[in-house]
Amino acid sequence: MNIDKNNKSKLVKMSYYTHNDIFTYDIEQELSVGDNCIVQINDDLEFATVVKILDHNEQDKYIETQNKNCSQNCSQNCAKQNNSKSNNSNNKNQKANKKTSVVIKKILHKCSEEDNNKHLQNQEDEKIAFDICKEKIAKHNLKIKLVNAHYYFNKAKLLFEFVSETRIDFRELVKDLASHFHTRIELRQIGVRDEAKILFGANFNFQIIGGKH
Repeated sequence: MNIDKNNKSKLVKMSYYTHNDIFTYDIEQELSVGDNCIVQINDDLEFATVVKILDHNEQDKYIETQNKNCSQNCSQNCAKQNNSKSNNSNNKNQKANKKTSVVIKKILHKCSEEDNNKHLQNQEDEKIAFDICKEKIAKHNLKIKLVNAHYYFNKAKLLFEFVSETRIDFRELVKDLASHFHTRIELRQIGVRDEAKILFGANFNFQIIGGKH
């Protein structure tokens, strides 16, 4: 959804997996801090929890900041286009202009009891997936420290995050995992800071809108 001070929607900060992010929802929908919701992240669904409802001042400040950042990015893109070949400039400027509209993620719906139960089952299945992945890492003799396994809400994708001191060729491991779990597999190498987020939760070093901790 495009950010617009005059639209009939509200902004809310939500926590999901290791992230905190801003989402929008229709003003007719009632949400409170602590409510669980299903949100869309790119092409995947996530289980998320409301941690803050932005008031009017915070919402206007967020919109103003995001639109300002978007305008600055557009200006930089346009400046780059002016240095490119003239026969490509029109097409490229059109692409740059498409980036002027800030889009924020939207809440799909508030969780039902069935959704909450599914989330709990996903968490149990993640523990099993974690142990299986560790076994397969050993099988492929890879120097990887597995940190976490995470199912997206609809189980369309299973994410494994790991740390390693070197670059790892894990293509055969991915094939092995995909064959076992019959879903999309993503292996993601992370750093120490991301590992801390996973171990201590999404609120690790979490800064609320307005600069308050």
